[in-house]
Amino acid sequence: MIRVFNIRKGFACNSSSVHSPVIIPGGAEDFDVESQEFGWDHFTAGSKRAKLHWLGHAVSHVLPLNDEIRRMAINGIMGIDDFSTDGYIDHQSVIDLPMSFDGKGPHPEYLKEVVEFLSRDDVVILGGSDQDDEVHPLRGKATKDVDLTPYTDRSSSPERVARKEDGYWVIFDREGGTKVRFAIGEGAVRGEKKEGQPIARCSRTPELVDVKITDYCDGKCGYCYQGSSKYGTHASLGDIQNLVYSLKYLEVFEVAIGGGEPTLHPDFAEILSIFRSHYIVPNFTTKRKEWLFDDGARKILDLCGSFALSVTNEGEVDRLICARDYIYSRGSFPDGKFCINVVMGTVSMEALRNIAKKCRDHGVDVTLLGFKKPKRTPEEMRWFQKQPYDGWLDAVKGNYGYTRVGIDTALAKEFQVQLDQTGVPKTLYTTEEGVFSMYIDLVDGKMGPSSYCSKKDFIDIKPSTYNRDEQKYLIGTQQIQEAFDTFKAKALKVESR
Repeated sequence: MIRVFNIRKGFACNSSSVHSPVIIPGGAEDFDVESQEFGWDHFTAGSKRAKLHWLGHAVSHVLPLNDEIRRMAINGIMGIDDFSTDGYIDHQSVIDLPMSFDGKGPHPEYLKEVVEFLSRDDVVILGGSDQDDEVHPLRGKATKDVDLTPYTDRSSSPERVARKEDGYWVIFDREGGTKVRFAIGEGAVRGEKKEGQPIARCSRTPELVDVKITDYCDGKCGYCYQGSSKYGTHASLGDIQNLVYSLKYLEVFEVAIGGGEPTLHPDFAEILSIFRSHYIVPNFTTKRKEWLFDDGARKILDLCGSFALSVTNEGEVDRLICARDYIYSRGSFPDGKFCINVVMGTVSMEALRNIAKKCRDHGVDVTLLGFKKPKRTPEEMRWFQKQPYDGWLDAVKGNYGYTRVGIDTALAKEFQVQLDQTGVPKTLYTTEEGVFSMYIDLVDGKMGPSSYCSKKDFIDIKPSTYNRDEQKYLIGTQQIQEAFDTFKAKALKVESR
């Protein structure tokens, strides 16, 4: 029984057996549930005991324990004493139970809320199959269909983890990247919204942290808003390790690693490994394609969630496709590992159309980024001419099949009116920085709501957490939390005007 606030990516669900939690005023009596076999045949789970048996078998699917220990664990979790490991729930109707941050079992608080909801007298579970035309006899008495979890790409995976927020939940799929924010409760009935229900306007801790690990870059892009160069320095591995410990404690789902050029950090692969080993998915943005032809490319691809390649013409897309084919020839290229980034203002609309078509033809996702003020001298910008991009929406319109076209927060905020007029659902984008994510610069020692915010919005890493002898920023959870709370307060105040 959920109400979805935001979705990043889509849902998918398919079933042969059909088990439907519904609302039936007055409830219903149990039918054919004593064996605890919840399969294709019609059954009615109306009593609290039967409903908890059904949920217990759903939990059983994700507990890697032997039968006796699993029975004892589920009896304890459900508050019952007669769970039978001889029963089952059809695998096609197992509900999507999100896991705890470490992926070692269902999230206990989430499970508690589901148990509380199923304990209601008017909640009934109707069982059957979609392979015949026979309707469950009580189907007509149901006043509402309810969902117990949001649909995502895969069910009950250890890579599908949950986090409890203030009045709502967020689920993140570490493998596919899907993220869904939703509420469980009365206002969460499918398609219904009620006054006084929670609104997912911010998270208690960051879901995503943009981390700058280097200011070194051998490129000379005139539009670079970081001003990175070959004179830039790298963040130390010790600083990065310390940050990882803090982000793990805060249950940060993922990081977006940037620079500078992150792939030129001497410890780049190890950095990805450190994040992964602490349950945080590392993603990164790069301008270089050369690393894809190195011997260490496969390790990087296995460790990262995905990477984005910034391009300014379709030829660069071609070279990425060549690199992908090269890796295919040596084994395989992991699915969903990369997308194309295009910074608005750096290409003409004709070039954007060509890039989008090329990506569509090769099944590559595209992300469009808002233009940020370059941090370059006039001499460094002499070869760069900003291009108008008011027509970007028309340039990417069309049937893109399995290719997704995404936008960043900066572009969404700049073109919010046009997006509303086009009919893009507001659940698919956000226009505020610093409410679900934040930026941490480990080179200059500062934090901000985003990497491109104004100077006055940055917060320096406190001197008390800076080891001047070893040149290390010992950034801790409290400082990150305090900075994030500051960013949220400012963003929400601006939004409410």
